[in-house]
Amino acid sequence: EERPDVVCLDLTMPEADGHEVLRRLKNDPETAEIPVVVVTAQPVDDDLRRRLGSAAGLLSKQGISRESALATIDAAIRSGHAAESGVGVESR
Repeated sequence: EERPDVVCLDLTMPEADGHEVLRRLKNDPETAEIPVVVVTAQPVDDDLRRRLGSAAGLLSKQGISRESALATIDAAIRSGHAAESGVGVESR
């Protein structure tokens, strides 16, 4: 009913492929502008970053602090609001 400010997407879900969910979100005009922060237990390397290029942020489940996670999510939200208003905000 309401448009979310951000989507936190786990790549590994029991009945869905996170990569496919991200692709569908970004290809749908209704959801394309919603920032997506990907959460993963997979090793974060250049290949994963390349495959997730449309994500607003990337969080590793291994060794991330609460503060770092919140900062990444906040930056994604600010970047989404800036895109709506036409103001440039740099995201992480």
